[in-house]
Amino acid sequence: MADRFRPVNDFEYLYTKAVLDIYEGSLRLIVEEARAHANHPTSLPGGITGSLITSTDSSALVCIAWDQYVSYNVTDETFAPVDRNDDEYLDEGRWMRSYNSSEFLRYVEKVTFPSAVGEEKLKHFRVRTLNHVIDVASKDEPVLRVLNRNGDAIEAVLRTFPNRPIA
Repeated sequence: MADRFRPVNDFEYLYTKAVLDIYEGSLRLIVEEARAHANHPTSLPGGITGSLITSTDSSALVCIAWDQYVSYNVTDETFAPVDRNDDEYLDEGRWMRSYNSSEFLRYVEKVTFPSAVGEEKLKHFRVRTLNHVIDVASKDEPVLRVLNRNGDAIEAVLRTFPNRPIA
């Protein structure tokens, strides 16, 4: 099956740049491509060594947009658990995937009004970056769009909120 979350899942590494919840019910995530630099070794506590991972001015920026969501959660990547054995994921993407069933969906269904969900089944989308794990519960699929770095990327994202005032 083709990866519906390309190009995000094609990146070597990924950082969260921004989480924008600027209009009730709409969510925009800005993620940035990153690469490991083998010629810049680094050491971590515990004797772990690796390569420096950074973004550059030529790294791709991608906007992941939901026009409607029910709930979202942002967790520092350091403290985020791995997927549970009973989570049923639909996609095996490295950085972004969706779930039919998950602990996050069970939690959202428990703490929201049934009218918030309606008769449509919620989907769980997870974006895992090197600095955050973002879980989103929504009835709708997100739209992914590569942003032009030459323009003002955040302004371009703000313009994607059609007919909605920006406070």
